[in-house]
Amino acid sequence: MLKGADGLNRMILKLGNFLISVVALVVVPATILWAQSGKTESPQMRNNYTRSVSDGVYTVVQSTRGKEQYELDCGECHGDDLSGGRNGPLAGEDFMRDWSGVKLLSLFNRVQDMPPDGFRLGDDAYLDIVTYMLEMNEFRSGTAELTTEILNDILIEGKNGPVPPANFALVHVVGCLTRGQDGRWVVTDASEPLRTRNPEESEGDELQEVEVMPLGTQQFGLMFVYPNPAAYEGNKVEVKGFLIRGQSDTINVSILQNLTPDCQRCVRRP
Repeated sequence: MLKGADGLNRMILKLGNFLISVVALVVVPATILWAQSGKTESPQMRNNYTRSVSDGVYTVVQSTRGKEQYELDCGECHGDDLSGGRNGPLAGEDFMRDWSGVKLLSLFNRVQDMPPDGFRLGDDAYLDIVTYMLEMNEFRSGTAELTTEILNDILIEGKNGPVPPANFALVHVVGCLTRGQDGRWVVTDASEPLRTRNPEESEGDELQEVEVMPLGTQQFGLMFVYPNPAAYEGNKVEVKGFLIRGQSDTINVSILQNLTPDCQRCVRRP
């Protein structure tokens, strides 16, 4: 596993972020056209979850409890109408832009961290608050209550379904680590990029899910991979980082993690 976290690597990532802002002047217009083209999810994106927030994953009774809990513990910081108040919005276009394409488990984990310097509620209370957020984002209720066991199977998406991650989104892919003819590192046979809220190495349930993700048909150049990943060449790896859309899609790497020692579909010289 290769991290972009300390010392020289931290300096490299700062340089990378600066270069991203320069690249944006060139690729953002093309990205806007791509996003407006109406392109929706591929079958592979659909294979990474079983339900969405549009499928009625909570009950009215549960969201009513969530409203009461929210008003008691959250409204002062995020506004009575979830519009943001002194902090980030929990409903509306800005919220959906930030969270669309992410598993509901990630949102639940984030809500559990609130308030940042205060007491902690129980899981049931946090679940209720999440369901109230779903209601306020106009996702319909269902006949069964939301439980922690199914959070990782539910995707947050808009009413028109999921769309591929936008430019500069934090994503993760699995693919075959390969050195291109120009000597630069790429991942070939890569999966569709999926949004993530976690820039660090995958662990626990997340790692298990990543390990069984199938390869795909995508290819991504890699920026600022440190230290040298030569030991993993030809292996199946997970890559996390910021997606840069362009004629050749690129990922500004935060994590490169080795998964298996052999990548049978790997194309050595793309």
